[in-house]
Amino acid sequence: LTSRCNLSCGMCYQADWRAETPRLDLDADRVRAIHARLHPRRAVLVGSEVMLHPRFLEIAEELSREGCELHVVTNGTLLD
Repeated sequence: LTSRCNLSCGMCYQADWRAETPRLDLDADRVRAIHARLHPRRAVLVGSEVMLHPRFLEIAEELSREGCELHVVTNGTLLD
């Protein structure tokens, strides 16, 4: 969903990539279009830190309401 991250881990392969690439966020409308076309039963929401996507909760809630089983890959630092 996003290339944003709130950490700079030395072992992370994305650190070099992020330094050379502007922030990228997958548009929520694009996520909806993909879901409408494919109707997946499961989705894995990932990113450098997926919870930094500005519309993460909206996307997750919408997919869940549509019956999609969600798995979220996060570094856990933003969990409350």
